[in-house]
Amino acid sequence: MAKTKIDVTVNCTNPDTKFTGTIDSDGHSVQLSGKGHGTFHATGHEFVCLFKKDGTEGGMSISVSEGGNNLGYSSTASKFGAVRADIVRKATDQHTTFAAIPDTR
Repeated sequence: MAKTKIDVTVNCTNPDTKFTGTIDSDGHSVQLSGKGHGTFHATGHEFVCLFKKDGTEGGMSISVSEGGNNLGYSSTASKFGAVRADIVRKATDQHTTFAAIPDTR
């Protein structure tokens, strides 16, 4: 099965919100960070995307698309919240799961 290309978009309602995150693609992690908004790309078969807020008031969400098709999103308004997406694209297993984590302290 060919590798999947995904786009992960992080949006914060407060443009001053800083975020950190990782995209784990087939066991290889990439550390990411940004402020207010960011779009990140990955290629593989299994993905875990996890992004955390810095404690700034306001909401944060991630949305994930594959080949231009939106797979879903997750959001949190919790001050120290995080959002997560798990995506598997294998011949034997295909699923997409999104979750909000209310407090990461």
